Amino acid sequence: GHLRRGQRARSARRLAGLADRLRRMMAAGSGSSLFDDITAHSGGGVKFVQENAVLAAVNETLASQQLGPSPVAYMGVLMMSLEAAPAQSPAAGAILTLLERTLAAVPPALLASKGARMGQIVVGVSNANVDTPAVLRPALLCVRRLLLALPPRAPDAAKLWRWLLAFTAHSHPKVRQRGQAACAEVLE
Repeated sequence: GHLRRGQRARSARRLAGLADRLRRMMAAGSGSSLFDDITAHSGGGVKFVQENAVLAAVNETLASQQLGPSPVAYMGVLMMSLEAAPAQSPAAGAILTLLERTLAAVPPALLASKGARMGQIVVGVSNANVDTPAVLRPALLCVRRLLLALPPRAPDAAKLWRWLLAFTAHSHPKVRQRGQAACAEVLE
């Protein structure tokens, strides 16, 4: 829906505040090189606004739990955020974008042990946003990472593969292209 002028101003102030906190955390060394290109845009531009807001909230959660900014800690908080968010949350795409980058740095053995449950959550959020390319594109990359970590004969791997394969014929060209590329990478 459309936001009123006052709501837009409050949202802009809140995002600016989150961006400021994120910059302070990054300056204090609590950030991760996984997100350098995203945090480079935290100064109020339009690119990566939601990702920076989510990242600031994740960093606050890590700090409040006294956890260091490790890929495993980021994965845990992002998965909790994804699971707790409403099915069609505007932040879902941002959470999935950050999660995909995090999964790249998580040990494959950990992904293999948690992959089935993570896949269920990612697929559930994606299915609730089947017409939202901003959610589907990073979700496909997350599932690709999970598939690469799961044993090929695992029942959950077959379910994730069938789900991923369906996107090779998606109506949105960028989603279809991402689905095709993800399938090709899994097959390599």
